[in-house]
Amino acid sequence: MKEFLAAFATIVATATAQVSPAPIPGSPQVVQNGDFTNGTLGWQSSPSGSIRNGMYCIDVPASPPGNSSYLRTSYRFLETKNDVYTLNFTASSSVGYDILVQTPDPPLDPNLNMTAALTTSPYPFSMTFSPANQAPNASLEFNLGGNPVDATVCIGSVSMKRIDRSSWRQNYGPALKINQIGYLPSGPKMATLVTNSTSTTAWTLNNAAGDACYNGKTTYQGLDVASNQTVSIIDFSGFATPGDGYTLTAGGSTSYPFSISSTLYNDLRQDSLRFFYQQRSGIAIDANLVGPQYARAAGHIQVPPNQGDKIVPCQAVHDSLIAYLEPWTCNYTLDVTQGWYDAGDQGKYVVNGGIAAAQLLMEYERTTYSKNGTSQLGDGSLRIPERNNGIPDVLDEARWELDFMMKMQVPANAAPQLVNGTYLDLSSFAHLKLHDNQWTPLPTDPSQDPKRHDVTDEFYWAAAELYLTTGGQQYLTDLEANWYHTASVSTLFSLPGGFSWASVAALGQLDLATVPSNISNHSAIVQTVVDAADMLMAVQQNSSNGYGVFLTEYPWGSNSNNLNNIQIVATAADLTGNSTYRSAALQGIDYVLGRNAISQSYIRGYGTKQTQNVHSRLYAHELDDRVPQAPPGAMAGGANQAASDPPADDVLPGCAPQTCYVDDVNSYSTNEVAINWNSALAWVVGWASSQ
Repeated sequence: MKEFLAAFATIVATATAQVSPAPIPGSPQVVQNGDFTNGTLGWQSSPSGSIRNGMYCIDVPASPPGNSSYLRTSYRFLETKNDVYTLNFTASSSVGYDILVQTPDPPLDPNLNMTAALTTSPYPFSMTFSPANQAPNASLEFNLGGNPVDATVCIGSVSMKRIDRSSWRQNYGPALKINQIGYLPSGPKMATLVTNSTSTTAWTLNNAAGDACYNGKTTYQGLDVASNQTVSIIDFSGFATPGDGYTLTAGGSTSYPFSISSTLYNDLRQDSLRFFYQQRSGIAIDANLVGPQYARAAGHIQVPPNQGDKIVPCQAVHDSLIAYLEPWTCNYTLDVTQGWYDAGDQGKYVVNGGIAAAQLLMEYERTTYSKNGTSQLGDGSLRIPERNNGIPDVLDEARWELDFMMKMQVPANAAPQLVNGTYLDLSSFAHLKLHDNQWTPLPTDPSQDPKRHDVTDEFYWAAAELYLTTGGQQYLTDLEANWYHTASVSTLFSLPGGFSWASVAALGQLDLATVPSNISNHSAIVQTVVDAADMLMAVQQNSSNGYGVFLTEYPWGSNSNNLNNIQIVATAADLTGNSTYRSAALQGIDYVLGRNAISQSYIRGYGTKQTQNVHSRLYAHELDDRVPQAPPGAMAGGANQAASDPPADDVLPGCAPQTCYVDDVNSYSTNEVAINWNSALAWVVGWASSQ
């Protein structure tokens, strides 16, 4: 802190520039004249610089860190504690080196204190932060010292926005909640009416011209516990005429428009899978395949500003001592290019990648025995670089992740490694996660990851897949010896919460039930799937559930929990041909497309009130106009009854579980995207499109 105060004193003593008035309080834009169109108004620097091509350029002399070379605002502004700010700027240097970016307000520690790795080409930086301190007299400072040689640094396109949520109110949408893309002609057609009336209410189905074409009366349901809303149910399953622009009216409310179509889910099936190409690491995303707004250079291939994934060492001894209290490291590096960026940042994870790749493979595998065959997901069905190579595109996409996972294995010739005080041979083990601090801080330190000491479910799943693939007796022996093979249905399928990356035995059981094999107790395995579906249907049909969702709680990523449970019920429909399971599964899909307490379609590009501002550095349009919104088919995590992030902490205290959602780019606990959530969506809509 002393060094910082000394540097600040030097700045105050030497700075000279034009002064502009401070930003208007409450204005979202904090920085004035960030493009230097008004010369140096609002800025001061040392040494003095000049404006070149819209950027302010300074000849910075060689110096140790903390010297007086800087560019900073000449006015002060308020940084509000726990609010969210995003700083965007473009910068370059004649010599690559790191500069320090801060918002000082002595004697407080700077709320923003990050480095920017400058390169010789102009590079757009984006930094989001939430102030830990209330700073009434903050300024924005680029500290340019610390380079051992002279350099010319240019900075431009500076924007710092504050997100003001003081006027935010939850938008519940119409009182009539429907699937906003629509319904299959031969499927269930259910809607929910929020009403205080305990009596039946007349409803009317209108076509696009406004003409009444079907009518009936609601059925009173009562209190929906998850939303704290009193609801009645509308069932118009008896109407099957295809068309667009239908609306329901009841109790003075009109629903959003929707369609009735046998091809209702076809576009979403493709878009939910196309999402994965745009999450790829280590490859340029081609504008000819995704459009110019989503095209980008290959990430993490040893090109600055990040170090890339080609020569990745293990964690340093110093960091391991802090995280694990022992000097763990390894004597090798790995080339771990490829794979998918997991979620809102550039992390790559084996566990999330494993279940995501599995669900894509299961989606394709299902087409090999479904009535519509494999053509839906065949070669050329997706817009990816490998199309027309003779291999189904969904398998090409899954392989991009599987190749990364293979690279994450400990080499066969690796030296024994220190684990809990003992040297162990970890050959063939896999590393858990890969993350580049140059892009974003670790969302969770490895030492703070959820601890799972029991990996029996992973071994059960592995044995099941190896047996189904090879027919090998040793895998069947291991499978039948695993206690999950005779576990209760609720344990096997992790009910009612649903299976996930942390509980994968259900994946093995679902494949054992659906993939032909010579296993002796196949009928018993099928029965476990049916029993699990019955348990989930009891949740859906409970009188306290007014939205047909397969959830009793709403954890982080609740939409994927609902969809994974739908996969179980839909598989029961496939195995038995029982239309009850089919109807239940289709009704469960309605929830993520708008039949919920806040009328929210959680899928980008689908529905009238659709998610817009997902938490993702790739799609942070709300923070930076140069960045696109998420592509169609990207799904947000959804309602989270334990939501905690800057927006959620501001606007969601006391929310009913199903309403704990905010469509804000900084709401990582409700609005993040993730590969293992989109894989659940892809499997379910792939199934629905075949109905």
